[in-house]
Amino acid sequence: MAADEFYRNSARRIHRTLGAYLVQWAWMNGVDCVAVRRSAYLRFVGIKTMQEKRIEWLKDDLRSVFPHSAALYLKGKKWSTIWFSRLPFPPGFAAERLTVDRRLQELRQRGLRADSVTIPTERIVIEAMARVATGIEDFGDAPWAKATHP
Repeated sequence: MAADEFYRNSARRIHRTLGAYLVQWAWMNGVDCVAVRRSAYLRFVGIKTMQEKRIEWLKDDLRSVFPHSAALYLKGKKWSTIWFSRLPFPPGFAAERLTVDRRLQELRQRGLRADSVTIPTERIVIEAMARVATGIEDFGDAPWAKATHP
């Protein structure tokens, strides 16, 4: 297996783990759209920098559960937040430069239930999924059920 293929397959696996967490988080917190901040994603995947193609991989890997996605960028070339949604984004979703909190407020006012997600480590996510899948832990006690809403 070539190094590029190994790297891609590794990214796909961790993205699927993240996707499973985001689905559970969205369901338990009553939202259709989640905002993933750059720092949370990089911490989850265990890297400090990333190639731009990884954003496209992430979108592709989560498309079956979040068919709508958008990466929003800072003034430079770095993305700041990636948004995943089960429902289409409202027209003009990314037209203005807004903070994540302000954009969440705008989305909610326009009828899209959205929130910013907190992501624990990959180890915590996998352990919690295993406990829930085996009946050791209730869905409501898992890390994805711990959101606080404004």
